[in-house]
Amino acid sequence: MPKINTNPIVALQLPRPGQTLHQDRRALTYEFTITPKTTVKVLKETLASHGLAKSGNRSELIQRLSEFAAKDDEWIGAEINNVGFPSKHQSDEVQRVVRPLTDAESEHNDSWADTVLKSNERPRTHRVNLSDAATNSGSIVSEGNTPPLDPGSYAAITARRMEREVRRESEVWSKVLDKLHDIDAKIVNTLVSHASQSSGSSGRVEISVSEAADTSISDSAFPSAPSPPIQQPAAVPVASRPSQWDQPNSNLKMVILGNEEFTFDKTQVPDPPLRHFSKDISCLFREWEDSELLKVHGRPIPVKYWSVIYKKSAGAKAKAWAAMKKEWGNWKYLVDEKVRLGSEDAFWREYTSSDGTRFRYQQILNCLKNNRKHANAQDAATAQAYFNNNLGREDAQGVFAYSKSRSAKVCTKEAVIARKWRKFVPKGAALVTQEQNTLERQPWGPPSLTMFTPFPPQ
Repeated sequence: MPKINTNPIVALQLPRPGQTLHQDRRALTYEFTITPKTTVKVLKETLASHGLAKSGNRSELIQRLSEFAAKDDEWIGAEINNVGFPSKHQSDEVQRVVRPLTDAESEHNDSWADTVLKSNERPRTHRVNLSDAATNSGSIVSEGNTPPLDPGSYAAITARRMEREVRRESEVWSKVLDKLHDIDAKIVNTLVSHASQSSGSSGRVEISVSEAADTSISDSAFPSAPSPPIQQPAAVPVASRPSQWDQPNSNLKMVILGNEEFTFDKTQVPDPPLRHFSKDISCLFREWEDSELLKVHGRPIPVKYWSVIYKKSAGAKAKAWAAMKKEWGNWKYLVDEKVRLGSEDAFWREYTSSDGTRFRYQQILNCLKNNRKHANAQDAATAQAYFNNNLGREDAQGVFAYSKSRSAKVCTKEAVIARKWRKFVPKGAALVTQEQNTLERQPWGPPSLTMFTPFPPQ
């Protein structure tokens, strides 16, 4: 025998979500029909749109909705959330009647907005809690002779909503300002420390902390800053600038960029720029010496110094550099080759095919890699021949030695031997020259210098 569905069809009159209900205004309603096909999810969404609890089984949900629909006197004073479009179970809703604001409501809104704007202009130590704008009785405060509005009125509800939005925005900007104050305080403290350390040198110029603090957001950010003027050198050469602060900061790092000392906060270094030069090698040659792709504390950092900056950075930035340092090394190979050939035009003459097509990025890198491998093999063989296949000899001065597991080792890889040999050549040539001066008077003549012909770096 087929099962008979005993669930009745229930039609309820419910207030439309999104309206404010009070005694002076007729509630706008819609009909919500509950059929056997109405799901529990739809029932819970309807309950939530009216601010009702949505726990329980289907029967409890229907019972709760029915009780709410029957007690229309309890709708007054309720603020119903607007959760979106009605479901397919809802009939056409009654159109809302748009009521224009009265003069009193407009004047009240203007007055309230002026109050909020004035409160935001005060220092952060005297911030106004916007939630106190309402009195204990719930009426909205107004200035002048404007009478307070009924807390259940449309204008009062609109004002409270605007107040909440402004308060949220105010809190966000408050956090931003606090962060700027902290950064500003660090800058001023750094200037004070630097000036204090340099106060004993000649050529002084007076600056005051109050002048340095003029760039801050507000004077209240530095309540304890000293006011007497501090002496600071007017023009200190780059080489004589102090490399450490009076109050050391573990985050401050100093590097040499060309002939300039540059001190920066290693935690404030941006991520490595997402720039590749495989399609434009000429752009690499330009950016290598003069680039604004990376800026640290507002100072442009040329591509050639990226490794110097990121080796001193901290945290995720150092890890990010580890992922791209191989690519930066390839860039350096290309630039070194251009420098070796003398110009960019000479570079492209060298790496252009017979039909006039320029080599691609990877083709050039492969050529350079083969050149380095050949040069390393040749220089390593030269070093072995000079020291009679004994790189640990005393006259090698330990150039080819290293320590591993507390025992002395001698280099065996061709690339390492070649690199160390190139460093040894000038030193060895000087020793041979000295020995030549000593042995010049001997009958067998001076020693040969052919082994110390300089090799260009590869």
